[in-house]
Amino acid sequence: IHYLFPKISTHKIQQGLKKTTWAGRLEEIAPRIYIDGAHNTHAIDALKSLSETTFKHRKIFVLFSALGDKDIPGMIKSMKAFAHQIYLTSFPDIRYQDLSIYQKEADDFIDQPLEAIKKIYQKMDSQDILLITGSLHFAGYMKSIEKDIKAAIL
Repeated sequence: IHYLFPKISTHKIQQGLKKTTWAGRLEEIAPRIYIDGAHNTHAIDALKSLSETTFKHRKIFVLFSALGDKDIPGMIKSMKAFAHQIYLTSFPDIRYQDLSIYQKEADDFIDQPLEAIKKIYQKMDSQDILLITGSLHFAGYMKSIEKDIKAAIL
């Protein structure tokens, strides 16, 4: 920033960075519900590191869905390192692959995402976190139904 704007103060840069948000990157969309577009095993590993510091000493419930061209078993295995429970779901996308075949590797497969959120949210206590993650397409879809998600947990 100093290279592009030599006269800007470090304080102004710090203020700007504090206000910066990255949509779909550990974005809280409802109380204790976060979306993160961790769409491959490397991104899931980064999410693990971030979760361990951001949500230290809290149970993390995961709602996951992905496209068929991803390493779904590898991603589920990576999530097991930090998730209290993992739920798989579907979403409307032409490239979506049926994840019910991976049900044994997770805690459950619930076809409808809003139904899954309701079920998970009922199991959570006041300190627990629901992390919606997987495909960027899934994160985008869930972001598009944010109002429905908020209504589902009330």
